[in-house]
Amino acid sequence: MAEKAGEIYYDIEIETSQLITANQKAKQELDNLGSQAKGAASGIKTLETQMKSSASAVSLATKAGGSFRSQFQQAGYQIQDFIVQVQGGQSALVAFSQQGSQLAGAFGPGGAVLGAVIALGTVVAGSLITALSGGKNAMDALKDAAEEMDKVITIS
Repeated sequence: MAEKAGEIYYDIEIETSQLITANQKAKQELDNLGSQAKGAASGIKTLETQMKSSASAVSLATKAGGSFRSQFQQAGYQIQDFIVQVQGGQSALVAFSQQGSQLAGAFGPGGAVLGAVIALGTVVAGSLITALSGGKNAMDALKDAAEEMDKVITIS
């Protein structure tokens, strides 16, 4: 049998203002995080749409690229040849005049015309560079280059 011997009372004081403030701040931060997550989800959805669109475009380009296969292959060869020439000590300008004109020529008649312009332009540029490095003043070198161009180009 149990007997009651007395009672014990505890007074507990809790300062809740800091706890309430911290709780409100945490709620606000969680709300902000939720808003940011919604924004990120929207951004991801937009990115997904763009990726699907890009994938479709790449697929179409790949299918259409079959007709350009030989031109792309030729371009690769000319770029490799240019690099090998320059690595071998050839002037970059000379290598560009040779490989650049061949590269342009691989893209049909328009490319062939562009290739001729590249070859001619590098001859003029080479003459100008040589003249400028040889010690002539800039005006004389420019005059010489213009005269060289007049010999090759006729304007009617």
